Amino acid sequence: MFELSPTEQELLPSDDDVEFYQQHGWFVTPRLFTDEVVDAASAALAAHHRGERDRALPITLDEMDDWIEGSPHQLRFNDHVALTSNRLGSFMLQPLIGAIAARLAQTSQIRLWLSSLIYKPPRTEHTIEWHSDRVHWHTCTSTKMLTAWIALQDSDESMGPVIMIDGSHRWSDTEQIRAVRYNDEFIFGADPEKADSLLMGTGMPIRRVPLLLRKGQVSFHSCMTIHGSGSNLSNLARVGLIVHMQDDANRYQRVFDENGKLHSHVNDQMCGRLPNGDVDYSDPKICPVLWDTAESPLR
Repeated sequence: MFELSPTEQELLPSDDDVEFYQQHGWFVTPRLFTDEVVDAASAALAAHHRGERDRALPITLDEMDDWIEGSPHQLRFNDHVALTSNRLGSFMLQPLIGAIAARLAQTSQIRLWLSSLIYKPPRTEHTIEWHSDRVHWHTCTSTKMLTAWIALQDSDESMGPVIMIDGSHRWSDTEQIRAVRYNDEFIFGADPEKADSLLMGTGMPIRRVPLLLRKGQVSFHSCMTIHGSGSNLSNLARVGLIVHMQDDANRYQRVFDENGKLHSHVNDQMCGRLPNGDVDYSDPKICPVLWDTAESPLR
């Protein structure tokens, strides 16, 4: 049974909020979490960076995707943190996050796709170029998947916040738009001017919206929405916990690139298989259900 307290029910998106998300491709919640709850999550994050793990994954992640103290990488990325840390998992995968996602995506069920944390140290001259989350999700059938970003501190523009390209999830799939939406070198891109040129080359109206979240707020965006972030020029780290989610309709699909190579995702190595041999993106160990309207008294 998935339940929300009366206070949590008040935090669910209204019909107008859902319409806003459908039109703009992003949505920012009111403050969902208290300082005490967020500080506890931050402490769990610090423990994760020290190498503390409650559970092991069925595969070994590349060091770029599982930062620990002593790593040479400036940006700190950690994937599948909700599966390896009990404290982070209980915080990131609580029903309220799934219920909000279900409302926005207009789906009856929300399952986990991938959980991550990102830590951009102070005075970090590193941008994340324009892209959509869909770039690495070719094996998914759904374009309604979405991402929640949980802010662990107040942020302003000096911290290089996430910037949404408003309404870009509704853009057509032209060659110029695909060059931006499916930019698979966005993390390591070293030419923000080129990235901006590609964005302007789409011929679409460009409205940049920086998401200046306060501590305990959460933003949601569509997997098709183009976004990026600038350098953190402040004296504070910019830290966020990220929950990528899949809607009820999402399934595995075999897709090949232009060279005939089969696309794959790290989940393909961890999830079980269906009787027909396809990857099971509903594997409860890797992609647990976070919200199901049929099992909620809110229905």
